[in-house]
Amino acid sequence: MASGFSPRPNHSLERDFYLSGNLAMLCPYRYAMFSSELLDVIHRSQNSLHRVNFASGIVFMALGLAAIAGSFFVTTTNGLKGFLWLVGLGAIAAGLANCIYYQLRCVDIAEVLTHDPQQVVWVYRRVNTGRVSGVQVAQFNFIVFGFRSKRQVPVRLPSHAVDFLMQQLPEALPHVTVGYSPEYAKAFRQNPDALAS
Repeated sequence: MASGFSPRPNHSLERDFYLSGNLAMLCPYRYAMFSSELLDVIHRSQNSLHRVNFASGIVFMALGLAAIAGSFFVTTTNGLKGFLWLVGLGAIAAGLANCIYYQLRCVDIAEVLTHDPQQVVWVYRRVNTGRVSGVQVAQFNFIVFGFRSKRQVPVRLPSHAVDFLMQQLPEALPHVTVGYSPEYAKAFRQNPDALAS
């Protein structure tokens, strides 16, 4: 187990995310190195989100193929056959585009934090709330990493893990602007380097 990081006994890291010492150990470049357990949690969370997005593209393509296959069993009108082909091809194209989009946008945050933390200039928390008929049914907590390239990459984590990371980031990545404000968002859109100190 890496130095400085130990989960409470009998609890999984994802459920508890407890720190008994310092999260970060200083490394020669003034930047802290995150513990391997923390980087693993970030990596697994990011991979999980990537798999969900990729699977949604596969589902769209499967539905498209089902619509096209269903058109072979329609015997009543040619209009319906054409419509099913059109819907099928559209679903396949949307699914393929979805898979390609998420594959191209995939960034390994753990790798960046380990080997090139200077690429990160802004980090903030985002909470997405799912509502049905005005009633909150789910809440998802993300930590969003903003890069010098003007890309933002969200990583979904448990609420207490996001709280913990937000507290540790000023020490771990001293050059990064932490927190959200409209002014930060505007500066990031115009010149991300302005957020790096």
